[in-house]
Amino acid sequence: MKFIILTYFTEGFPHDGGNNHVAVEQRFRRSAEGHADKYISFTPRQLMGMNPEYEKYCIDYSSWLEKHPDREQLGHHNDTWARIGFFMWKPILIWNVLNSDEVKPGDIVLYHDVDCDKYPQYILNCEEWRDLSSNILDDLKCDIFIPYGLPLLLKHDVKAYLVRKYLSERYFEKAGLWAGLIVMRKSEMLLQFLSEWVEMSAQLDNISPLPNPNPHPRFIWHSVDQSVAGVLAWIWRSDGRLPMSWPRYAVMGRHFSKLTVKRVNHPAVARIWMLILGRVRRLTNRTKDE
Repeated sequence: MKFIILTYFTEGFPHDGGNNHVAVEQRFRRSAEGHADKYISFTPRQLMGMNPEYEKYCIDYSSWLEKHPDREQLGHHNDTWARIGFFMWKPILIWNVLNSDEVKPGDIVLYHDVDCDKYPQYILNCEEWRDLSSNILDDLKCDIFIPYGLPLLLKHDVKAYLVRKYLSERYFEKAGLWAGLIVMRKSEMLLQFLSEWVEMSAQLDNISPLPNPNPHPRFIWHSVDQSVAGVLAWIWRSDGRLPMSWPRYAVMGRHFSKLTVKRVNHPAVARIWMLILGRVRRLTNRTKDE
């Protein structure tokens, strides 16, 4: 069984609409590569080079948003996400890597976001990732792990249009996910989940912030690929293809380590504690600034 680390980074103008993260990826690589049997990184140029049809997953949709007939429904959103394809690249990239011959059944692939400048904790404790990944999947007894996105619930992190389309309004109070880290073990079950994620994410009405009529009053913004994954996971839990206790773990502070991966038996209670901790941190930082 191999342990593979996968990431993706933008190069900036003139190659893509994202920021220049070439140096960032190099720093991430230096920290992570030695702790995996294989390290794989992709850019939009490389992904589009695999298949001309993949261009739609990486292009700038800023103009599309501006000209959208429901433009007046566009609330708080991230302009950078629009410039890099609303993260449509993530599901198709992961599906391609896991579906390739270089990844064998039983191999574990850890996808991790790359921006260790913004989040320095991304490159901490990389030596623990192999065992952590295997142990979490074994405990879940399934082949995919995407951590809880607590304290955010679907009503905060997923546009109401998408929740109503695939689920129902009672799911607004369900916990969402954080898709900056995904642990996968190659199997037929995993490939089916990824295939459905690709299919749902390829629909602009699903992955983009528009349309969104009648948003939830507590809605913050639509977190593109992460929001789609959160809805898909609840579909799978509801029909028994994922355990109802899935994903069972939260990654505190976006830091993947033995100390910061916490088992969550009661998401509602864990959410309250995370909200309290967040307020304490803000007060502490404010005191330091003064």
